[in-house]
Amino acid sequence: MFSPPAPMMRQYCERNELGTGPVLDEDEGEEVLLRNEEVTLAFSPESPEGLGSLTVTTTRVVWLSSEDQSKAFDFDVAYICLHAISKDPGTFPNPCIYCQLAVEEEDVLKEAFFAPSDGEAATLQALFEAFSKAAELNPEPGDEGAGAGEEEGLGGGAGGLVFDHGSALSAEQERVLAHLDSVLVVPEGMEAVNGQFDDADVPPEDGEGDLANGHGAGANGHAPSS
Repeated sequence: MFSPPAPMMRQYCERNELGTGPVLDEDEGEEVLLRNEEVTLAFSPESPEGLGSLTVTTTRVVWLSSEDQSKAFDFDVAYICLHAISKDPGTFPNPCIYCQLAVEEEDVLKEAFFAPSDGEAATLQALFEAFSKAAELNPEPGDEGAGAGEEEGLGGGAGGLVFDHGSALSAEQERVLAHLDSVLVVPEGMEAVNGQFDDADVPPEDGEGDLANGHGAGANGHAPSS
């Protein structure tokens, strides 16, 4: 039985003629969902990679440094297993798209932060919607047709957020889950689209914090405006 390759993050990417975005795989129908030319990328709040352009396509999330033409990070959409809008300075100093990345090592949590320069709520929301659309177009294997019984009891807190279908949470994931549970909020009246909230059985109550959860399979949410 054929198994698709595991999602990856690559530290290289061929740039387009302007150097502001990736060369698209037009043979596979890849299209740009959104591009923002001024986004800071960091894998830890203390060590940003610098300023660059962020392109969300139908298959990838690509960040290209504006300061170093050889510096790039090219993520398969499925490599981003959770995305959210964060306005919590305890998570990242500036408003950003917070992501958790898929890694194979147990007890290792890999995070990424995409912070647009303007920090505006509308900019964050547009980025979030592009991430959500890309995730919807690239569902995780086994997500389709998952029943409520399969999700029940897989993880508490954070609005029912689940890291891995059918597996226990690692100590590091439990720690992050506890933190997210203290700051997650999904605004009242938000409507889910197909594939959204696949892992969120119980919506969090309003007013619980400044980080809104989204899952890589297309979950939705946004932080309230201050």
